[in-house]
Amino acid sequence: MKTITLPIIAFLFITGLASAQKNHKEISFKKNKTTGTYMDLKKIESFFSYIPMQSYQMPDNRIVSVKSFYMLRFEVPNMMYHMFMDDLAFEGRTMDFNMAYPDTNIWFSGLSPYQHYYYQHQAYHEYPVLGVSREGVNLFCSWLEEKIKILSPKEWRNKKISIRLPSEAEWMIAASGDINNAVYAWKGSYMRYPSGIWQGDYMANFCKINDSEIIRDENGKLTVESTTSFAGSLDDNAYITSPVICYWPNGYGLYNMCGNVREMVQEEGFTKGGGWIDPGSELKITARNTYQKEGFPCEGFRVVIMLE
Repeated sequence: MKTITLPIIAFLFITGLASAQKNHKEISFKKNKTTGTYMDLKKIESFFSYIPMQSYQMPDNRIVSVKSFYMLRFEVPNMMYHMFMDDLAFEGRTMDFNMAYPDTNIWFSGLSPYQHYYYQHQAYHEYPVLGVSREGVNLFCSWLEEKIKILSPKEWRNKKISIRLPSEAEWMIAASGDINNAVYAWKGSYMRYPSGIWQGDYMANFCKINDSEIIRDENGKLTVESTTSFAGSLDDNAYITSPVICYWPNGYGLYNMCGNVREMVQEEGFTKGGGWIDPGSELKITARNTYQKEGFPCEGFRVVIMLE
């Protein structure tokens, strides 16, 4: 696994500095010992990649036309979600706070210590937030929408702004990275980097397992029979999830569209992209991962901005 550290856009976390792709202006997450977590949103547009208007052929052969939109370049990290939760607490919105608080009981046997550390500990600030309900996602979107409206970034000024989960079609278009008939979020149909100094390295955070270890019930729910197949046996340097800026971005500058965590979309009942616990076939752009409503330590989200 390679963590990308390119020089232009910087995200400053309490645990260190990670940077993203070229031609994006600098913006930082910060933590102040006195005032707590905050984020410099003055350049918020650099968090997002522009996805142009286009038509896309869905797996059922429907042709779907999608308006242009902006997508968050990374999965929403714990630290960003903490900022949202801090605002709810500061405003005394107890009901919304309780509704939006991540379910920390999603970790199963063998990974139970993460119940206490994953969301709260600063070591995981750069990691994708997990266990958020759809109600929590909607509240987060409303919060971020208001923040952006107040700041009124120059590029988005005098336009109607709405923030939400992407539709399945929008997600698939963004994941393809402007590659026709893309299988994954990168070129080719293989899970390893094909050539050069990174040849042989895995392109994403996923679970390398045998077909015999994959079990689906009558509802399509996927489980893994052997715990030896979890990240401890992998060679991609990720035990569970990995930081939200990790591996290689796709053609639109988006990180972890395939792998790391399954991502919620507007349509209910399934997620997209697969995650750290899924086999490679579940990472395909066309795949639908069953949404585990009862909680599962592999489901996160990213958002899109629509401008009118």
